[in-house]
Amino acid sequence: MEKKFGYRVWKISASKEVRTKLLGFRCSFLNEPKDNLKKYWQAWQKAFEEAREKSKKRTRFKSPPLFLPVRFQLGGVVRGNHNAPVVIDLRSQGELRISRAGIRFPLKPSLTRALREENSLTPRPEFIAQITSQGRLRIIAFRRPRAELRLPIRVIGVDINSRHGITVVSLDIEATGARLVSRLRLKPPNHGWRKRLTSELQRHADTGRGEVPLALPFVLTTERAGRLARKMRHREKGLNAAFVQHVLALLRRLIREAVGRGYSVLVAMDPINPETLRGTGLQGTLLRVVRRVENLALYEGVALALFGRNGNGVSGKLCPLCGGKGVEVAPRRYQCPHCHIEWNRDYNASFRAILLVLQKRAPESAEALRRWLQEHPRALL
Repeated sequence: MEKKFGYRVWKISASKEVRTKLLGFRCSFLNEPKDNLKKYWQAWQKAFEEAREKSKKRTRFKSPPLFLPVRFQLGGVVRGNHNAPVVIDLRSQGELRISRAGIRFPLKPSLTRALREENSLTPRPEFIAQITSQGRLRIIAFRRPRAELRLPIRVIGVDINSRHGITVVSLDIEATGARLVSRLRLKPPNHGWRKRLTSELQRHADTGRGEVPLALPFVLTTERAGRLARKMRHREKGLNAAFVQHVLALLRRLIREAVGRGYSVLVAMDPINPETLRGTGLQGTLLRVVRRVENLALYEGVALALFGRNGNGVSGKLCPLCGGKGVEVAPRRYQCPHCHIEWNRDYNASFRAILLVLQKRAPESAEALRRWLQEHPRALL
């Protein structure tokens, strides 16, 4: 079933005291919902029953989050449900208030800027607040503008490789020709040393015989080794999440910059085959990038073309001009025996993904890009 919208989530950092108040507010709301917000209580009840039914089949029961409307204050304008219990004031430094729970605390400047930017979008997203069963608070924006494709176009090619990271190529195509905007390679963090150290710490915690390759200024007890191993695993997850956010922030900036200039946007992505990632450390991270880019395209209202389905991936070994098979002249560097151009396999995969999509959706733009590549062959290296 096709998703109807894209979403964006912000986690709100709050003190333990605020989380306790949020839990109290959640419980009081679920026990005595206000009449004008009763539909949110009914939605929670439905989610509760579904979660309890699923827990009988697979896992232990986990109470679903409570969703509530949000009201924004921007200057003299109020946006959102006027009866919303969650109020976000963006007029100065940024503040979140829930008067019924006695909650009032400032927002981080980066979050305030982000929420101001989202409220300025056209069409404006719908916002809700989420209070989890642990008393954590999130703000979620839902949006799906209509994707249109017309000149001028910004095309963004994304190639994902399990060993060489993510390659992003962005071009602006107009009636007069093409222009390279950016060409980047993003590599996920290398956890080789961290994984070895975590393994030895965990072995020391389990058996007391781990060979930790560090001179530590304290006695490494089994309890302390277990705590350090957990911290290392938590650090690894944090670095992977930061990498995913970095990729999304880059793509979001490229998309919104183009939309602000009146361009339509097309993203052509060649995701990695999940079978090649099975059992590897990058499996979760790279597949998460694919899912988040699909969601980003829905949220920003841009056209998205995905390759790699049913074995029809984009090969970086083929010539971008004639489609012939290239000859490897150096590691991951190929040359076409007919066109005599050379290319890097990773960058070429992004260019070819763009070309293949344009051939179907905008043939004239595909020819303009080929002419540009003939004039600027070094963009492929």
